[in-house]
Amino acid sequence: MSYREKLELIDELDQLLRAQQNIIDRAMSALLMDLIQAHGWPTEETTGEGFPSPVPMLIHMPMEEMDRILRQEVLAGRMPPPPYASIYDRKLQHDLKPQLYGKVINFDYKTQSTFPPAIVDIDTTNRARAEIGMEPLTDYRITDAETAAGQ
Repeated sequence: MSYREKLELIDELDQLLRAQQNIIDRAMSALLMDLIQAHGWPTEETTGEGFPSPVPMLIHMPMEEMDRILRQEVLAGRMPPPPYASIYDRKLQHDLKPQLYGKVINFDYKTQSTFPPAIVDIDTTNRARAEIGMEPLTDYRITDAETAAGQ
């Protein structure tokens, strides 16, 4: 059973729903990447005021697409670094790996408290942050893969 969102689903239904959602996520990610490759990261100047941010869709995107396409948008100055770094770190956190950019605050469900981002080491994180134009990180927690997701 799945308990991630405090819902109980029988395993077969959970697997079926996840498979269907993965198909949708892959199709939407591919469409978004095609649009970004053709027109660049959507900004207020290119889309007009009130255009919804595509950032929430990025969490479902394959990591390779982020490296190949979105990182280039950040380096070219068309996409702001913080959303890219947040989504990148959230994907690492989801895979129980330490964050690269130290952008996602962790939450401990047992104690109901937050704690600084879980990273491998401050030098690696600050080098990665500098490469995409972010300020150095000062509040962090050194960790390993088993505790990267706050577990």
